[in-house]
Amino acid sequence: RDPLYDLGIVNAAWAYNQMGQQEKSRALLDQARTRLPKDTLAHHNIEAETRFSLGHFAAGMSVAEKAVQLWPDRAENRRVLGFGLYATHQYQRCIEQGSAYFKVFALWQLGRIEDASELAYDTAAKAVTLTPLFMVLNAHGESEELITYLESRWSNLDYFETSLRA
Repeated sequence: RDPLYDLGIVNAAWAYNQMGQQEKSRALLDQARTRLPKDTLAHHNIEAETRFSLGHFAAGMSVAEKAVQLWPDRAENRRVLGFGLYATHQYQRCIEQGSAYFKVFALWQLGRIEDASELAYDTAAKAVTLTPLFMVLNAHGESEELITYLESRWSNLDYFETSLRA
């Protein structure tokens, strides 16, 4: 809705890349450069994600790493870098430098299941994301534990929806 909201632009570009519509992602990058000339954060993340989606991982990593160097505290930068590190099987670096989301998957790949599970529960408790927890518990055949966890946090769908808006 807001053409100047940088994370909205980055998320839209990500979605286009996931759907194989890199030309639309590039158009958003061009718009971001015009409308948000000083917001190089959006420029870097869209560029990195577009390169990753095209299979140009070395070029995408270069852009993602530069974004983290320029803005080390921005979670979006860590997410984009984490994706690149995970996708290129740099699991230890992903644990050290990526976002919590990709750290869970990297820990899992390195066989550090307990650490992955602990971080997955932590990110779920902070309402960051539930996806890693779903992956860890389902991969261990602990779907019932997942259901119990979800029902203990959200007794019904109305409560779940309300808590997401909070």
